[in-house]
Amino acid sequence: MTLLVTSIAANNLATVRYLAERAWRSGCDAVELRIDEYNDEPESLRDYLRANRDHTWIVTCRSVEEGGRCDDDAATRAALLRSVAEGSGAYVDFELRDWEGQPAAQTDVVAASTVPGDGPSRLILSAHDFDGPFDELAHVLQTARTVSQAGSIKLAYRARHICDSFEALDLLRRDQDRRARKTAGSSSGPSTAPLAVMAMDDHGLWTRVLAKKFGAFASYCSLERGAATAPGQLTVAEMIHRYRWPDIDAATKIYGVIGDPVAQSMSPFLHNTWLAGVNAVYLPLRVAGGSAGLTRFLDGCRNRPWLDLAGLSVTTPHKQSALDWLGGGADSMSRCIGAANTLAFSSDGTQGYNTDAYASVSSLVAALDCSRANLSRLPIDILGVGGAARAVAHGLHEYGCRLTFYGRSPEKTNGLAEDHHGVARSWDERSHRSGEVVINCTSVGMWPDVAASPLPASCFNGCTLAYDLIYNPLATRFLAEAKAAGCKTLNGLDMFVRQAAMQFELWTGQRPDTESACALLEREVLEQVQLGL
Repeated sequence: MTLLVTSIAANNLATVRYLAERAWRSGCDAVELRIDEYNDEPESLRDYLRANRDHTWIVTCRSVEEGGRCDDDAATRAALLRSVAEGSGAYVDFELRDWEGQPAAQTDVVAASTVPGDGPSRLILSAHDFDGPFDELAHVLQTARTVSQAGSIKLAYRARHICDSFEALDLLRRDQDRRARKTAGSSSGPSTAPLAVMAMDDHGLWTRVLAKKFGAFASYCSLERGAATAPGQLTVAEMIHRYRWPDIDAATKIYGVIGDPVAQSMSPFLHNTWLAGVNAVYLPLRVAGGSAGLTRFLDGCRNRPWLDLAGLSVTTPHKQSALDWLGGGADSMSRCIGAANTLAFSSDGTQGYNTDAYASVSSLVAALDCSRANLSRLPIDILGVGGAARAVAHGLHEYGCRLTFYGRSPEKTNGLAEDHHGVARSWDERSHRSGEVVINCTSVGMWPDVAASPLPASCFNGCTLAYDLIYNPLATRFLAEAKAAGCKTLNGLDMFVRQAAMQFELWTGQRPDTESACALLEREVLEQVQLGL
């Protein structure tokens, strides 16, 4: 069983009680007590732990060097751990560096982590690197495994790129295979301590969620936003409800959205809602580093079929690079548009699709309350010439719209206009736009840069509909100023749901419930705004 651990930091017993009760009510399996700054009598905390032995506790006193706040030396911290945890049945987390460097501390640590009655050791031997990946992670693990007193091992390092997290997943996978062989009786030798490995920061987020898929000893989360005790911790509510931690097992398939950034994406919320009842989880996967970073990540995934990666949504800035990576695996729509926003993985290979074109036209037709035939000759101004603009332009061109493109890159703008029999204009000319519909296909105004707009407020004259592909926030400055000028407005939420539904059907063969999706997403976006996220 992989423990879902909620980490709490407290400096007195009253706070420990309050935070721990909240953690238990949240549904976690264990609570990690960070006593780096605890200044109450340690005996009172020990009595509390002994009185609550029906719960699973982990006690640690983390040094500043290991990401904590305690300035005491290893021997002093070991003595504190003993005074708090001895006889309580709690797990005790102690750093490998201090174990090796302070042999005098080992007696206290062993006493603190020994279960009365000669039960198994509850010593968690841990190692952290908050600067980046370990130089030799496998060597650190091998060193920790030589400590016979260790009941389990925890390794955590900062990932600078999502590809840095592959090493953590590789170790967990090998450990899973080893345990499977041991259970099947095909492997001899002594048992080894259960393992937890995680890549910290948002680049390593998926290692925290997938810990259960690979049978890790534990994964760590925070009680609430702003209370994380390590970079990249999700909240316990996110782990349990958004990423459906209780349902994850070794057969769970992985879906996700790749982009940079992806923190603002509502795709995980929407797709995980639709995936209820399906053994799968959908994750936000930040892939930095442009085309080269994307290629490294996708190649890394393709070389690890045991990840059970089934599908990916592709967002800014990777849609065109994803098409290049696919080669012959892209469908005709993606090739015509020059961008792929959907990847589907199977044993037969990887297929690429673009669901944006259909979704954008369907959303526009619904907003104008007309048929597709009514789009013919409709003058439309398109702001931006990236992957989203290409998809929108392709769909609108199919129905005979008169398109004018405004872009910063003359080469891209001219190319897009030529491909769709439109007119190319420089970005500086956008204040002279004159179409009946204006569509923002840029990321200008998207969270967190919500004060920006791609169009001056005085430029909505003659506009019937202002359409912003952005959906977070729901009402961008672009839309607010268009509405003030008397225009009808449309945000990107409806298009987002439509394109996501097509992705879901491509991946699963199932048609999701879209009727309630927009309302659900509106509430979620507003909640994010209220939380200041």
